Amino acid sequence: MKKIKQLGAAALALCCVGAVAAQTATSAQWQGKAEAAVAAIRGTARVPGLKEAVRVQRDRWGVAHIYARNSHDLFFAQGFVVAQDRLFQMELWKRSGQGRLAEVLGPEAVARDLNARRLRYRGDMEAEFRSYAPDAKAILEAFTAGINVPASSRRPGMRWTA
Repeated sequence: MKKIKQLGAAALALCCVGAVAAQTATSAQWQGKAEAAVAAIRGTARVPGLKEAVRVQRDRWGVAHIYARNSHDLFFAQGFVVAQDRLFQMELWKRSGQGRLAEVLGPEAVARDLNARRLRYRGDMEAEFRSYAPDAKAILEAFTAGINVPASSRRPGMRWTA
């Protein structure tokens, strides 16, 4: 009987140690994933899509100040920085406008999705762009190209369009 109690105590101890070890491994894995999701805001990065060098300087509050030599690079960098900081929020706003929130939020969002789909713009986008400033389409395309750099690095295949 004493031997059975000792074996039971040893088995219980091993289970506890195993559970703690598993929890530690899981915590370390989650920590690694969390750190990988945080945008790099210091250092130098080579980013495909820029025509010239761009400087992004963050002030003490984390606000990005972008210095570029041309408007394409300025709006590209703006899209890049916004995606670094707010990709999740942008994804929710995009889904809200498309009527696709229920895909990620569940059945509670179906009524909202139906309304968004009823109100969706169905006009001629080329005519719409012609009613804007002459460079509006180029600005939007540069901005979305900038968004796509961090977006596709976090979720391969994820693409935004202007």
